[in-house]
Amino acid sequence: MHGIYDPGVESTAAFGLKLEQPAKGYRYSIDAFLLAFFASRFQGEQVVEFGCGSGVVPLLMAATSPCFRKFELFEIQPDLCRYAVRNVSHNPMSGREFTVRCEDVRFAIPDMKPDIVVCNPPFRNPKSGRISVNRQRAVARNWFFLPPMDLFAAFLRMRANDNAGLYLVLPCSNFTDWEGFGEQAGLVATHRIQVHSFSDREASLVLVRFGTGEKETLPDQVVLYEKDGTYTKIAREILGFIC
Repeated sequence: MHGIYDPGVESTAAFGLKLEQPAKGYRYSIDAFLLAFFASRFQGEQVVEFGCGSGVVPLLMAATSPCFRKFELFEIQPDLCRYAVRNVSHNPMSGREFTVRCEDVRFAIPDMKPDIVVCNPPFRNPKSGRISVNRQRAVARNWFFLPPMDLFAAFLRMRANDNAGLYLVLPCSNFTDWEGFGEQAGLVATHRIQVHSFSDREASLVLVRFGTGEKETLPDQVVLYEKDGTYTKIAREILGFIC
């Protein structure tokens, strides 16, 4: 039986998952796939996401790595929370537990102590430029409710132990500022991957793990496109491949 077409919903498929998001407003992009790919390189059983949006990152992590067993997803925007609940219900996985909570992570008390915290954070100071008229996008991109120091404080309060990591995807142009915020919180960038659109262009995004340990001095690199504009082999692996 075919579902009812809803013009307000966009569906995609990757790694055998059915993923839905609003046709307009805040929408996940390749950032979510990159973050899931990065965090899945590390070991842990319990995962928390700050600002989960439609819940895509934890679902991708669960679909691509057997080690992650329990997920707790926090999202402050009720409309996006409903999409996260829908996506979790569309993609049942044996032995995996997902909890979606419509709460502000600055004040939330998690049901578990995570080994891994993932976040595609609001990366812009709301005083730094124009703010989108779309509320979902504005909240997702500007740190009205989750400034960097509050994000790091929430991670430190929730983490399982000193071996836990906070995994972020950031614009390269903002990384130095975020590195400074992390150091103020007593955390360092222990691992980094710079993401290039093309091999001959500067990196536009950086995947970074903040935690305790030694600071990363030589980041890895990922290139998304061949010279002819087609996806590279690693990009196709990261994307799953989207259809």
